[in-house]
Amino acid sequence: MPQLNLQTPALLPLAAYPFLAVCDVYCIYRELKAVQLRTLNRERAELVAEQWVKLGKVPPTEEVSPR
Repeated sequence: MPQLNLQTPALLPLAAYPFLAVCDVYCIYRELKAVQLRTLNRERAELVAEQWVKLGKVPPTEEVSPR
């Protein structure tokens, strides 16, 4: 009767985890890049105020969001 190797199934999650973790982080990155935030946090408010002072106009959200 052949003996089963019990180490191979136990190592499969350890081998798959790094690949799946990288895929998950990449998908989260893509999700966040797809969202255009329509509210102002401190950083975006500073960008808007800076451009308003320099140029005299408020930039659209599409221009401020990617920064």
